[in-house]
Formats: sequence, C-alpha cells, structure tokens
Amino acid sequence: MIPKRALVGFTVDKYEGLMPSTILSGLKLVGVNYIEITKTVFAEVEEFSKKMRGLRAGFHLPLIYEDGWDLSCPDFKEQIDDVIGKINRYKDDLRVQHVIAHPPEPEAAAGAIHSSLDFLLENLSRLQVPAYLENVPHGTPEDLMSFYSKAKEKLGDQLAGVCFDAPHLFVTGYDPVDQFKQWNGHIGCVHLSDCFRNDDVHLPFNKGGELPIDSLLAEMKAHHFNGYVTLEIKPESLHDLSAYIDSYLKVLASLSFGKYLRAKARWLMIRPIVRHFVS
Repeated sequence: MIPKRALVGFTVDKYEGLMPSTILSGLKLVGVNYIEITKTVFAEVEEFSKKMRGLRAGFHLPLIYEDGWDLSCPDFKEQIDDVIGKINRYKDDLRVQHVIAHPPEPEAAAGAIHSSLDFLLENLSRLQVPAYLENVPHGTPEDLMSFYSKAKEKLGDQLAGVCFDAPHLFVTGYDPVDQFKQWNGHIGCVHLSDCFRNDDVHLPFNKGGELPIDSLLAEMKAHHFNGYVTLEIKPESLHDLSAYIDSYLKVLASLSFGKYLRAKARWLMIRPIVRHFVS
C-alpha cells in the first residue's frame, strides 16, 4: 500500500555485533516509522516483531553478492523455499508492505551460478505481498524496463513498480535526476546513499560523495513523491551516528517537513546521550 506521504527510513541489518532489534530500538527514538529488513530478522523474529508496532517495513530479498544466492538460482531451492515460507508466515507480524528484488545477476557472484528469469518470477509469484524491481549496478535503464515488462506479464497486479536505486544508476554512468523524471510513473521505492562516480560506497550525505542529492531531492519534491525511501547507509563506526541521522533529517526536510521538525527535536534531545553511549 502506497503511503499518503513519503516514508523515510533505513536498512536495518546486523551491524558490528548489534542485532537488528537493537538497531531498530535506536531508530525509533528519532521517530523512524519505515525500515527495510532482510532475512537476518528471522533469527530473532519474535523480539523484532514486538518492536514493529506503528512501523512499516519493506523486505529486501537475498542478493547473490551478499548471500551467494537469490530467488533466481535453481540450485538454492531449499533456501529459497525457506525464505518465501518465512516471509509469508511473518509478513503481518513484521508489517511487511512489499518485497524488493533484483533482476538475475549471476555476474555479481564470485563463482559461476546458474540463474533463471523464469525461476525468479515463479518464486516472486509465490510471495503473498507486492514486489518492486530494483535497478542494479551496470544494468541499463533499458535492461530494467525489459525485465519489468516480462515481470508484469507473470505477476500482474502483484508487481507494484520500480525500486529506484540512485547510486546504482550514478555509478553506471547515468544521471539519476533525469532517470527519475523518466521513470516517475513507475517508482514506488527509492534507495539513497552518497557514493562516488565509480564506487557505490553507501556513504552519508556529508562525507564528500558525488551523488547529486540536492537536485534529486528537489526533483522528488517537485513530483510530490509519496512512496518509500530507504537510506542504505553503512556507518564506518558507531561514532558516525551523527552523520547517519543527519542524512535522514536532510531527506525528511525535503519530502516531509513536519516530520523533519519532530525528528530534529527528538535528535537534539537524545544526541548527548547517544554520544556518551558510543564514546
């Protein structure tokens, strides 16, 4: 279900020994009400689901370059069946609104992996939630639209739209602002982080990256974007939390100013406590 206004949040995963539920508790302190999760939450699904009241989640499906397999890999049917079963079982407890999938990309793996578009689409059709298709690094916009057309034939209304990953476009040599204009009618999710022209490093927005974030946010605001925005930022350490939260506030200031004011006030109150905790 598309929200009435943009929902902005973070990828929540294991980080430096911290479990996803611990990270979620911290994000709730600044008023985050949307997150993107991965299969790591299943290791503590009951604890995590207790903390999901009032929040919504997207679920990023496994990736070859992180997990060694994805839903396009027939040789990993047992793992695929397991993750599909768990998503369908826990989707309400975890408040999963949608899943996000990459097109088949066996070249992302260290070794040769058999990958099948038909197998991917068949597996997506087994999920009981809508699906967004994400553009991937080194893939052209034409590649994604070709895949999107084939997916629409198989999935019908289950296909919710495009997950627009701005850094993936930027490192591939495309202007994310121009591409947002072209795909605007299809985009329901956006992935943001700063990066360099040749390296998707998942930086906060004040660390010297090159993504034209101000222009992109202005374009999103001009089009009254009201979908889901995930900050795929990887702090270098817990001491980088201010840059992490400042990136969140920057996006909110453009897309949801009332929410920005409330989140800013919360952060100013808890920042001294957080700094003491991580010092």
